[in-house]
Amino acid sequence: MPLVAQPGRPDPDRRFGIQLYSAPRAQVAEAAEAGAGRVRIPLSWSAIEPVNTSPAEYRWSPVYDEGLAQISLNDMDLILTIEGNPSWAATTPTGPIDKVPIGEFVEFVVAAVQRYSSPPYNVKLWEFYNEPDNGDLLWAVNSGLGYWGIDPEAYADMLAAVYQPIKQVDPEAQVLIGGLCFDFWEEEGGPFIKDFLDRVLERGGGEYFDVLNFHYYPTAFASKWDPYGPGLIGKT
Repeated sequence: MPLVAQPGRPDPDRRFGIQLYSAPRAQVAEAAEAGAGRVRIPLSWSAIEPVNTSPAEYRWSPVYDEGLAQISLNDMDLILTIEGNPSWAATTPTGPIDKVPIGEFVEFVVAAVQRYSSPPYNVKLWEFYNEPDNGDLLWAVNSGLGYWGIDPEAYADMLAAVYQPIKQVDPEAQVLIGGLCFDFWEEEGGPFIKDFLDRVLERGGGEYFDVLNFHYYPTAFASKWDPYGPGLIGKT
């Protein structure tokens, strides 16, 4: 199917974007027409490498790839969120890679960057897991959240392992820390680990990401942050 750019779309505003979980043409067209500047979309390791082989065999999806190409063609930046550990690599799909050496993950990440950093995809933004500061397995399983809150040091080590290999493939690539909830902490009855980021930084993880990424929930938690400044400023 040929790639199609949307005619007459407004100039995209890079400050604003949307989350997609797949990229059907209709949704890509709607995002472009709305003037979105970025699209965040998951990239599942388990879907691409469900079986551990040597050499690695990757099952790239033509449908997924066509969607990414459509997004890029319509001048929207792509944020690929790598997640979905295969069962042969990790105990949980969104937590520490604890069954195989981290090099197995690095190999997959490098293959993904090699594939998607160039036209027609042009991916420059690589995020690692969604809300990794979650520390509750039930929340992780039911909500698709990260589950690195149980071991922030392992998360820092993972970033350290992938950072330079990504840059070697594409010096223009940026590594994003997984979007932190940074809210609804355990002491408030939530699943999130308040000192997750502190422990990542204490481990030296700050050297291995380019963008600090966090989520903001104005309908649920805004009142907590309002005393520190309006809107996003409070959480920042």
